[in-house]
Amino acid sequence: MKKFFLLAFSVFALFSVQSQVMVAAADNLLDSEPEPNEKEIVDLFLSKKTIFVLPDNFTTRQYTSIISEVWNCTPYEIFTQTEFKNLTEEQKADKYNRNRVNYCEFLTRSFGMTNSKGNGSGYLFNFFYFRTNKFKKVRSNGNEIYDSHAVAAIFFTPSVKQRSLDKDASPSNPHLFINYSLGFIKNYFQMVNDGLKKNEFLNTFIETVDKDKIKVLEKQKLFIPNSVKVHYNSLSRTEGKEHKEDELIEDYPYPYEFIDDLDLDDKILEGEDFYYLQYGQINGKKNVFVVHSKTGAVLCSLRDYGSYNIKSKDFRDLAKKIEKK
Repeated sequence: MKKFFLLAFSVFALFSVQSQVMVAAADNLLDSEPEPNEKEIVDLFLSKKTIFVLPDNFTTRQYTSIISEVWNCTPYEIFTQTEFKNLTEEQKADKYNRNRVNYCEFLTRSFGMTNSKGNGSGYLFNFFYFRTNKFKKVRSNGNEIYDSHAVAAIFFTPSVKQRSLDKDASPSNPHLFINYSLGFIKNYFQMVNDGLKKNEFLNTFIETVDKDKIKVLEKQKLFIPNSVKVHYNSLSRTEGKEHKEDELIEDYPYPYEFIDDLDLDDKILEGEDFYYLQYGQINGKKNVFVVHSKTGAVLCSLRDYGSYNIKSKDFRDLAKKIEKK
């Protein structure tokens, strides 16, 4: 067991992914302090068409319905992974050549470990990656060389089923992630789009607060997804006893409402104007942030190391941010 704890600690230290949404030089996903994007690279990205290659769990029409509302920094084209796979090699080499267009793709970085009883951790993180290629030089043989640059990334938090290494828990199935849904993705793409248009650094795991905008929560209701009540046991990789609402919220004196995750997602998709709590956890790092559903703007972002679950302390800390003069 001691060896397992040491291994777990080593893994968490190594895979220190730092945010739910990042608009920054994201080539090194393990960098806990990413640098802002260079203006030259962002301008290059903005000058090209963006090709979205997205998981098959939603249709191209469904993805288009959200991307068309929030993505205007570049022209774009949308494929599901299967649709893109079925393109001819000629099409991929010509019209969709990676040196001519940007790509947003769903990728997986995985790591497994097992303790003495055979229990293991699930896949560590899955994400959307936004990349563009910059011309570097021409070799003596006439071949062109390009450097690849990542300008943004969106990370997804595995569900308990995913982390338990269930035999049916494929890392390519985004429905096994608690924040992979069309409404949340809409706001994530909105954050990336706006960040790239303005070339603004964004890392939702950095603790920040908009002191003026956060005051709106003194009177405006905060919608809280029911999924935050789920208790995750990091050692057994299983779901524990559900947190009680009144205990979680006892130190939050402002208006709030717990809501089913799917209902919350529908509210975002229907264009309703409200504020909601978003929660993400990646490898022992937790971030809690408040999002404006209409704009995707982050009002407040809190972080906590070595924590897997939402606690009353998180709501107490949020309340302090709201009341702070």
